[in-house]
Amino acid sequence: MAHYGEMLLKTFRGEYLEKTDKSASTDVKSVISDLGGWLARSLIMGSGRIGILNIFDSVLPTYVDVFIDEFNHARAMMYIFLSQSGMQRNYLLQVSRLRDRLKSDDQPRFAAVPINSNPFWPSFPKRATGNESALRRLADQVVRSGLPAHEIAAVAGRNYLLSAVRGNHIDGYVLMLAQPYQIIERSILQLNRRMFILSVLVILLALVSARITSSMLLRPLENLKTGLNAVANGDFRVTVEGAAVEEFSSMISSLNRTLSNFQEMQVARSVQETLWPETFLRGDDWQLCGRCVTATELGGDHFDWFVLKDGRVLLVVGDVTGHGIAPAMVQASTKVWLSLLAEKAESAATLLQEINRLHFKYGAKRLYMTCWLGFYTPADGRLDFASAGHPYPIVLRPGDEPESLNLPGMPLGVRAKPVIGSGQRVLAPGESLILYTDGLVETTNANGQMLGFDGFHKVCSGSAALEPADMIDSLIAAANAWGPQNDDQTVIVLKRFIAGGPDASE
Repeated sequence: MAHYGEMLLKTFRGEYLEKTDKSASTDVKSVISDLGGWLARSLIMGSGRIGILNIFDSVLPTYVDVFIDEFNHARAMMYIFLSQSGMQRNYLLQVSRLRDRLKSDDQPRFAAVPINSNPFWPSFPKRATGNESALRRLADQVVRSGLPAHEIAAVAGRNYLLSAVRGNHIDGYVLMLAQPYQIIERSILQLNRRMFILSVLVILLALVSARITSSMLLRPLENLKTGLNAVANGDFRVTVEGAAVEEFSSMISSLNRTLSNFQEMQVARSVQETLWPETFLRGDDWQLCGRCVTATELGGDHFDWFVLKDGRVLLVVGDVTGHGIAPAMVQASTKVWLSLLAEKAESAATLLQEINRLHFKYGAKRLYMTCWLGFYTPADGRLDFASAGHPYPIVLRPGDEPESLNLPGMPLGVRAKPVIGSGQRVLAPGESLILYTDGLVETTNANGQMLGFDGFHKVCSGSAALEPADMIDSLIAAANAWGPQNDDQTVIVLKRFIAGGPDASE
């Protein structure tokens, strides 16, 4: 050891010279000398602190320090080699004593069982601790698997939850913690009680939430159902009760506005129906019938007739752009203007020109109206008529092809002075005049094919022998058989009977 000390001092002073070019030797003294140089350098590098020195298969805790004189020369060196097992035993002994001071029945127990049974590696806190079969078995399991292990076992007549793990720095022992199982059971019981209380609270909260949900969601839904049933039944006077949820409140407000609009539409529908003739007209040898089937609550079709003071009959059929209140207002205005101007009109063309002037000046913009009107004189069957862009009327005579009264023209409201077509014709006995709107000819079937004017002419030919009311029903039924209704459908039939015939005598 003194030899090592001399080499350490020389190395620290820089006086030690290692011979690197000497030949290898198996002499014991030479080997020790070489080992001493290596050891000296390692110890000097770790001077002043505790370190770990690996020598062959041994791990030694070491402490090295150098003593310097007033001339800054190293005069002595102290090196201490500690026993690793001794340090571990001393540490575990201190831990055991600390645990003994805190010992109670409810406190966890600490134990350390050596990996190898050896008198120099005792168990802690007592040597007899390693003799417990449960502890020894658990320690062997940790050593074999290299993983932590847990087990419920009886130790000294009492149940414990044992947790074992191999030490890291204390690598000669398996460290164990024994938790009294009754403490765990007590904790589990308390946890179960808390979970039971929490479950009851959650159930109560769920019931309260369900109650609140029922009042906030289900009741508004029921109110909505009531409102929708009222719509289905045509009762638009119902007002749905509001809701606390904003989304439902907004929905219900929308429904109430819709109901209010429907109620206004219902009133407007009633007013519109008053604009149409209430009864059919019938003379000695003629009959006038008409019918309108709207596609919506308020349609855009209009028809009318009334008898003038001079005995003539004014017939009118028209179609306003769109549906709703605005077209209905146009129809009302047209009826008023016709009632005021018809008596003084010189002809159908001049009357229609005046109606266009008023509509262009006072009517709603972009609400155009096709219109056909005529003056029928029952005494001689003469018909004076004019058209503003309306579908051509059809004249039927049993056994003959349908005849179209072709009159080109422009709808009312397009311009101040539009092209208005006019003409005259005598409706002979046995003939029928059919006025209609485009809702019939534009009926479309499932294949996207419209009935069209040719198809409508064929339908009219098959109905030529029918009475005016039956003819109207037949034409509308034929259109609906072709396809679903997608627009207003209006038909007017003026039929002049043959004198002395069965129809004329009725």
